[in-house]
Amino acid sequence: RDIAARAEPVVVAGDLNATDQSTVYAMLTEHLDDAHRRAGSGFGHTFPAYRGSFHGLSILPRTVRIDMILYSSGFHAAESWVVPQHGESDHHPVWATLTMPGR
Repeated sequence: RDIAARAEPVVVAGDLNATDQSTVYAMLTEHLDDAHRRAGSGFGHTFPAYRGSFHGLSILPRTVRIDMILYSSGFHAAESWVVPQHGESDHHPVWATLTMPGR
């Protein structure tokens, strides 16, 4: 409701802890576009950044996309990608170039 009520353009970015198959994603994308879907390529997986194991089961790196950049109709996504460097984070960062047509 907050996003729908705003007159100015909106950007929501970060770790959503939800994939593009989730109810949360569906609710957000009723009002926002997904930069990766509009201007990215590949799967866009961002998590986990490290290989590891959980209760003896191997975890492969970058198996889900839970870090996203979403934006309202005031913007246009020109490009989007996952940054390969992740420093100490267990997530890979995402980057998008957004333009504002007509400005």
